[in-house]
Amino acid sequence: MLPDHAVGKRLVLYAPTWRRYAPTQWFPFDDFDRDRLIGFLVEANASILLRGHEMESANVHALCDGRNLIDFGAHTCREVNDVLPQIDVVVSDYSSIYIDYLLLDRPCIFLPYDFEEYCAKRSLLVDDYDFWTPGDKPATMAEFIHSLKTALDHPAQESEQRQRINRLYNYHQSDNSCERIAEWIESHLR
Repeated sequence: MLPDHAVGKRLVLYAPTWRRYAPTQWFPFDDFDRDRLIGFLVEANASILLRGHEMESANVHALCDGRNLIDFGAHTCREVNDVLPQIDVVVSDYSSIYIDYLLLDRPCIFLPYDFEEYCAKRSLLVDDYDFWTPGDKPATMAEFIHSLKTALDHPAQESEQRQRINRLYNYHQSDNSCERIAEWIESHLR
């Protein structure tokens, strides 16, 4: 399910929300430097899997180098939740993917570069974005690389904050939940 070039590397999944009103700004930093980011990823033995919306595949493809910045759209991986256990860090903005990822207690990084515009045009389901999104929110390329390095090298950092939010979002947690739900559905379909 993972691309060959990603196997054996530390993996970052970058999965922003699709915006109907504008294309996603990947790595939305004034000082973005693709070569610098790739250099960091090579040194860190990491790859970023870019999961864009199907409508934005050209924007994603232009960023990719195939080894460190990898197009990971639905054409590559139909169900992203299947690979979450293999992901070391999730990068997002407003996407709810991080809520499922919180179950793994691994680092998240958030890039809410268009917060005001997004709230005005789409709105958020939470009242305090900073509280409900446990992770760094870098505003520059240097901060982003620092956040990635910290998340990859020290994944337990901010674990307490992630666990607190996880307990609020994923309140009903127990073993074999999927099996019990499947049994319930099957018993009610008969």
